[in-house]
Amino acid sequence: MHVRRYESGEEDRLWEICRDTTIHINGRDYSEEQVHAWGRADKDMGKWRTRIREKQPFVAIEGDEILGFIELSVEGQITAFYSHHAHQRQGIGQALYRHIEAEAKEARLDDIQVQSSITAQNFFLAQGFETVE
Repeated sequence: MHVRRYESGEEDRLWEICRDTTIHINGRDYSEEQVHAWGRADKDMGKWRTRIREKQPFVAIEGDEILGFIELSVEGQITAFYSHHAHQRQGIGQALYRHIEAEAKEARLDDIQVQSSITAQNFFLAQGFETVE
């Protein structure tokens, strides 16, 4: 597995990972209504594609399969972080996080922040994050 910058044309695949992970994984911690609002089927894909092009996320790749993605803003905010629902606990999140940690260091960001889902909270705590509220 390796991590690289997303490439044009991968926007729809990133949406599939976001949607499927929200439904299959985050659904354990959130109500059905919340999950469907978050990963809704009628997503405005034009807005999604524009967002991805602007955010320029990093993707974890194995072979030719995208296994997850992460976005880091220039201010040091993680704005999206998803690992494929069928590949949880296989080091994808670790690889993605380590990559943006190195990016943040290179950009001389003092710290990385995230507004984490309940589902991802323990992952971020294990990386040394502190809960603010």
